[in-house]
Amino acid sequence: MSRRLLIVEAAYLGDLVMTTPLMGAALRDKWEVHVAIRRSSVGVLEGLIPQEQIHILPSHFLSAQKKLQSIRPQLTIVTHRAHSSVLAALGVSPRWGYGGGRSLLLSGTVRFDPMAHRVENHINLGRAAGLALPMDEPLVLRTTAGDSPSLPEGALVLNPNASWPEKAWTTPRWVRLAKALGERLSVRPVVVGGPNDRERCSAIANGCGGIDLGGKTDLPMLKRVLERARLLISHDSGPAHIAAALGTQVISVFGATHPELVGPWPPRTGFVLSSPRAKSPPPPKGKRERWIDGVHWKHVVALASELWV
Repeated sequence: MSRRLLIVEAAYLGDLVMTTPLMGAALRDKWEVHVAIRRSSVGVLEGLIPQEQIHILPSHFLSAQKKLQSIRPQLTIVTHRAHSSVLAALGVSPRWGYGGGRSLLLSGTVRFDPMAHRVENHINLGRAAGLALPMDEPLVLRTTAGDSPSLPEGALVLNPNASWPEKAWTTPRWVRLAKALGERLSVRPVVVGGPNDRERCSAIANGCGGIDLGGKTDLPMLKRVLERARLLISHDSGPAHIAAALGTQVISVFGATHPELVGPWPPRTGFVLSSPRAKSPPPPKGKRERWIDGVHWKHVVALASELWV
């Protein structure tokens, strides 16, 4: 009889990708891994976790509780630190997560170390929960067969978007970067983004004579694009984490968050340019500043030129 592990991660796409080393260790330890995630993250684990073991977490916590209880796991690990995810796991035992104000709602807790990388925190949490975790073999995301846009092999991909505006450069700065990269590297940049990013992606692609894929790829297709890419340039965002987990080189530009704590994993795939004021945890809403503008786009061009050789 298989041992069933449930991982609850209902935060952003990048946060989900940073749980995959924990998933990989559990899979190597012969656990049947189930994952409860947001609907917007469906597709990122395709080819890695069987579809029937990927569960969309309802927004109402009572519905979420019923959903998670129906999975009947032998162990639950809540990697998402929000109270909503911990409440959703009530009634599922044993359940492990990060301490603090959530301790009374969990069977076991560890302290979240704000000075350690998110992946390392998850590894420590898994070990405390009783998993055998030799973490020297990071899990690599997989792609599946399917349609993909007609792109040159080894493309330069740009992701100008982020989950909140202070983490991203302005569109005019991205246009300058894209034009300079196209001329320096003799390529047509490929610009990617979600459905809400179409206007921004279009402006950047038109400004540099690039290929506009803004809002034109679902997550499985985006993974195939990133796997074929030679280099991705991005902010602190989900696509940066996906590309790194696929083994694609990434240049990430950080502003409000700290790359040593939430940067691309494994670190050998990611090259980071960061504002000196970048930190983690990020400041609360209403107090976020545009530290990202402290990183000059010309520095990205120089680094990309070195990596392109």
